[in-house]
Amino acid sequence: MINTGRIYHHKQVKAITSIENNNYLGYSPPDYIDLGAMTRMEPKLTTHQIDCQRHLFSISPEITYLNCAYFSPALNTQAEAGLDSIEQKRHPWTIESNETFFSMPDKCRAAFAKIVDIDSRNVALIPSASYGVNLAASNLPIQPGQNIVLLEEQFPSNVYAWLELAKRKNLEIIFVERPEDGSWNDHIIDAINSHTAVVSVPHSHWTDGYAINLEDIRAKARQHHAALVVDATQSLGAKPFSVKDIQPDFLISSGYKWLLG
Repeated sequence: MINTGRIYHHKQVKAITSIENNNYLGYSPPDYIDLGAMTRMEPKLTTHQIDCQRHLFSISPEITYLNCAYFSPALNTQAEAGLDSIEQKRHPWTIESNETFFSMPDKCRAAFAKIVDIDSRNVALIPSASYGVNLAASNLPIQPGQNIVLLEEQFPSNVYAWLELAKRKNLEIIFVERPEDGSWNDHIIDAINSHTAVVSVPHSHWTDGYAINLEDIRAKARQHHAALVVDATQSLGAKPFSVKDIQPDFLISSGYKWLLG
């Protein structure tokens, strides 16, 4: 127990150090992952062939870039738009305020809304995923003594705001341990209880890409009137997501990975 906000690991409890040194995030290489268990997940994949899209990027023929899970390359059109913006900043008297401050953001919201199956009026443009998680933490009704469910080794942008909230409101933080059988879903569902206020999880875990079954987690959270916060940065653009189906209380995503932002 840590007196600045209690932190538990669901199932087996591992050594937990103080909040201040951040070691609980577990950034050591995950060499203990049971790859055999991972191969038994049997994901249902839909494949289809598309033509080569290399011409849309500035990628030379000898380069094959596959690491959008880290950082996507800029589209040529994106680079051109960035240069246009720099030129506008150099000559601010040429900026057309309605297009710059209203029309372009509306187009961006509409494009994102189409990807996640939602009305664009429910989309807000924010500077980072951590900013969005902090907005969720600041606005959800959470009472002292309740708990927040997170995943072990969860990406920090979906952790720090909850830890700070736990300090202020005397909350419990439950970190669901990486399961030995390779399946997160049942362990997340088991961690949700009558004291849970928020379940804040990714759509896919950033360390191994494991796909979280958000529909089942949403159902269990709803039984206990708990909010569901989803950071979809690791998967959005590569994996389908429907707000209408999953019904999260907050969906947050950065755009620099599979969304090619």
